[in-house]
Amino acid sequence: MIALFPKTIAVLSILLLAFGDPIASLFGNLFGKLSIQFKNGKTLIGSLAGICICSVVSYIFLDLTMELPKHALFQLSLFAGLAGGLSELLPFKIDDNFSVPVISGFVIWFCFLLYI
Repeated sequence: MIALFPKTIAVLSILLLAFGDPIASLFGNLFGKLSIQFKNGKTLIGSLAGICICSVVSYIFLDLTMELPKHALFQLSLFAGLAGGLSELLPFKIDDNFSVPVISGFVIWFCFLLYI
């Protein structure tokens, strides 16, 4: 990841995988029967939980590592959370342990270019 992205983006994309994937799985397993199921076995409730935790982790990490205006911090965190949570739903035949950090890394990098 470090070879693909600047260090801050690489670390954040790995954090999104580290926190988002287990939380999405936990909520999907606990409440998935009450939720919409996607073709790949993922659930809407699991995906929403993943998006939420990825947004929170992004906000905390970016707040600790960068000096950004609060509105930019909030927007970047939201986009990072969406990227981390939704990248698991893409219909690729690639393991999400690889696709989540790569896809979220590119989305975060693009958003950084817009803000910085």
